[in-house]
Amino acid sequence: MRKVLGIIWPTISVGLLVSGCNGIQNNIGAPDSNASLCEIVERPFASLGQQQGTEYEGDSSVYEFAAEQYQQSLILLQDSESAEDSAAAISTLERLVACNYGPAHYTLGAVYSDGRLVELDHALAATYFQSAAEHGSFEAMFALGWMHEHGQGFRVDTETAFMWYVLSQDGPERLGVDRTNALTQIMSESEVREAQYRAEICRTSWYLDC
Repeated sequence: MRKVLGIIWPTISVGLLVSGCNGIQNNIGAPDSNASLCEIVERPFASLGQQQGTEYEGDSSVYEFAAEQYQQSLILLQDSESAEDSAAAISTLERLVACNYGPAHYTLGAVYSDGRLVELDHALAATYFQSAAEHGSFEAMFALGWMHEHGQGFRVDTETAFMWYVLSQDGPERLGVDRTNALTQIMSESEVREAQYRAEICRTSWYLDC
């Protein structure tokens, strides 16, 4: 375990956190896979193209620009020397979120859950983590499990926490294994079965019905 932006998560490499172009899915295969990533009228953020899993019909350099902006924002957040740096990074992340750029959702959730660069807001963090999970972020799924388990932004709900931890195990890091093992010791068999059933429903809905 280590801290990422001040939050205790499993070890997550910068490569995973900055997985702009290939790490976090954008509902690949979902029914609305032809939907535009961005509906705001602003360049270059207004043309991030089609969701991953479909043929990109725009200038791929625009998406690469977004990934660059995302990485620069991470660097500013982690090495910020002034409030202006932090504000600039958060502003860029908010614009990327408005364009439905998946990784930015998770990072803003981490920022608001940490509370050092902005006022602590677990409810807003949960909103960002939820949208990141809908984009297929396994880190966000783990975060939602942690928040449900510990009553951060939600009432304590071990069954829902277990569900999110199960889903987070679908990623290469298998983030939720330790937590599901721990919760199994205090949950009934019927609660575990229900959480596993809910996880399968969530998974088959492309993380939209969770």
